[in-house]
Amino acid sequence: MAADEEIGDFTDIVSGRDIKLTTVGPEVTGTPYNKTSIGPSLKTSPLSDSEDTVKSLLENQADPLKVFKPLSYDEMKEALQEWLSPEDEEEGDIVSEPAEDFDSDIKESPKSNYSLSTAPKKTKTEQFDDLFGEEDDDLPF
Repeated sequence: MAADEEIGDFTDIVSGRDIKLTTVGPEVTGTPYNKTSIGPSLKTSPLSDSEDTVKSLLENQADPLKVFKPLSYDEMKEALQEWLSPEDEEEGDIVSEPAEDFDSDIKESPKSNYSLSTAPKKTKTEQFDDLFGEEDDDLPF
């Protein structure tokens, strides 16, 4: 937005372009979070009509480095890990749950496309040799 000449200097306190923020909720995003988009408005306006208000806004800006404590990489990593797994469990803990008999409700066992057969598999060479096994055939060779 800052590089677009048609928008102009949106930070100009006298004739700066207004900025639109559009926020949609989780019902639109499909996630548990809001989504906010930002764009320029067609309207331009001064920061304020009052000279005292403009002076006060420009001189009494909060210093972000004093308002927000800068965190080290390790502090941010720890905070993120706590946020991602808020339970009291430590990483690597094994959580045991009581075993449930899931076959008790099934009266007839369902058919499966999978088997647990442990028969040794033949190599490709053995499979090829089986094609020419000792069968009685009528071939002259």
